[in-house]
Amino acid sequence: MEIAPFENEKEGEGTLLKMILYLMILISNGLHLGMDVPEIGQEQAVVTFEDKDGIILATGADLSSVQITYGEQMDCQVTGKFKDPKKLEEMTRNMIGETLSIYGNDELIISVVVSGEITSGDFTISGGFTLERAKEVAELLKESME
Repeated sequence: MEIAPFENEKEGEGTLLKMILYLMILISNGLHLGMDVPEIGQEQAVVTFEDKDGIILATGADLSSVQITYGEQMDCQVTGKFKDPKKLEEMTRNMIGETLSIYGNDELIISVVVSGEITSGDFTISGGFTLERAKEVAELLKESME
């Protein structure tokens, strides 16, 4: 696919913008960067938050809300809140710098590195989500809350 220059564009200008637009076109046409969310079907989704040893630290039932937000760079993020802020606080305090994996129906959805202790109960999962991918992850988390 070739991207034509913008109107009144000087040579070399707008290259980053063109690359971003090209990536957006690819994503909207079905490129999902190899990330698939498991099929949910009619059953309630089962989401688990696990440490590197596979120990379940929390489940979707521990969440009270989930939504999609945008970061400072307008990147999609999945944010939410734990019913009991102390549960998230304890979990993150013990895992700073370690990987927390989120599974949906026993399939890995995403692994994140815990950057610090979270005392408020509010969490943010970021890392280059497309809007479609963020919607899939948020929907899976929401279905596991029910």
